Amino acid sequence: MTTEWPVVYKDQLILGNPESEVAVCTLWTPKERVAATLDPKDYAVIGNLYSMEGVNHIIENLLANPKIRVLVITGTTLSEILGRDSEADSIHGLTTFFALGPGMGKAKNSLRFDRNGLMDVYNNVLLIDLRHPAPGYFGEEFVKRVENIPLKGPYAEPRRYPPAFTPLPLFFPSEGVGHVIHRPTIIAAWQAAISQIMRFGYLTDEGTSQRRRELVGLMTVIDAPLMSMDIPPWAPFTSDQVYDYVEGLYSQTLAPGVAYQYGDRLFNYFDLDQAKAIIARLQQKPVSRGAFAALWDPYSDFEREDAPCITHIQAVIRDSQLHLLAYIRTNDMWRAYPSNAAALSSLQEDIARGVGVPAGQLSILSFAAHIYEDCWDVAREAVNAEGKYREGFHQDPRGNIVLKWDDGHFVADLYSPNGELLHIIRKAQQRAFQLALLPYISQVDHAMYIGREVDRLARLKGKYVQDKV
Repeated sequence: MTTEWPVVYKDQLILGNPESEVAVCTLWTPKERVAATLDPKDYAVIGNLYSMEGVNHIIENLLANPKIRVLVITGTTLSEILGRDSEADSIHGLTTFFALGPGMGKAKNSLRFDRNGLMDVYNNVLLIDLRHPAPGYFGEEFVKRVENIPLKGPYAEPRRYPPAFTPLPLFFPSEGVGHVIHRPTIIAAWQAAISQIMRFGYLTDEGTSQRRRELVGLMTVIDAPLMSMDIPPWAPFTSDQVYDYVEGLYSQTLAPGVAYQYGDRLFNYFDLDQAKAIIARLQQKPVSRGAFAALWDPYSDFEREDAPCITHIQAVIRDSQLHLLAYIRTNDMWRAYPSNAAALSSLQEDIARGVGVPAGQLSILSFAAHIYEDCWDVAREAVNAEGKYREGFHQDPRGNIVLKWDDGHFVADLYSPNGELLHIIRKAQQRAFQLALLPYISQVDHAMYIGREVDRLARLKGKYVQDKV
């Protein structure tokens, strides 16, 4: 064995007996849970396998330590977590390699490895599949399967390869601070937020054990927050869990070991029911900008690691509707956002009912909107499924544009969402016409549609008839 081994991800692996010829891969199951059932003398290393690329990391460590002759796999696969077969499931790449050999099927091996080395691993390392042992008996089944395997010694000299050029998980440049997502429902806003974070989120760890992708200042605006949630099958929560979280928002009883309770700070903060105070304020002065609740205690929360995430809530009445805005200082967008949004929409409904107006839009400003590294793979699945769960037509909140040709000019009638004619734009040049329309369009799909229609208008002129959306 080389003096520095494992050669990759050493700090994320559990090391056992350096003389052992057995390695254990626990897939998506926490490696610590499996390690607790084994005697460290019986294995050399235990680690997870989350992605297809991780198969190459396993092979690199095996090539660097040819003493290892047995690889045991156990634990839960990504497909089992999702409840359906996932093309991105790492188990496919691992089993394909050991069943068919390098480069076959889903086994996409790094070009850094020489074929002789890959064939040495394929021919000399035994794969034992213990993914479904009897509950609680993995340790006994493991010992039974490996204890009688004769020691064979190294099958080759250790192989080392130049460090792979592995960039940090790709993200694209973005606005930096300040991102806006406008969707009709909570789930649609959540899905879009996941997509933006996985594409544009900065990588940060803040000295913690897990990296995060993070957007700073993410505003999600939900038009119909009270609409029932159609939870996708891959979501990391159930409807019952969301309901329990909503119920918990109203609880004023601190559970053992809990540092704070939102209900206590909302409904009994320094003997003040802030929700009732908001209602009274808006009943007295409907246009007030002071219907505000604070859930942050500057005397104690600065020192807490588990300080409240939702820190401020403000309600306002505009257009005879009660809109709510909540500030969340740090927001786990994969696990927590839908539950937070559902709880806030429930609070919004209660306040609106108390004031006597219908509930309007819910806005959530997540200052640090992040997804932890252990959720990146399933979050990518959600990004890929975005089209399936995307809502249908969503009207541009800035209104509608009706195009026509009149006496050598491009003409646009600008209508409000309610159908009121607000303004007319008239230009002789196509480019000037397009630039004049831009401030009245807020959605990318609307801009694409209008751009296509302006091109048609330029070609057809007087024969132009605008396509329906």
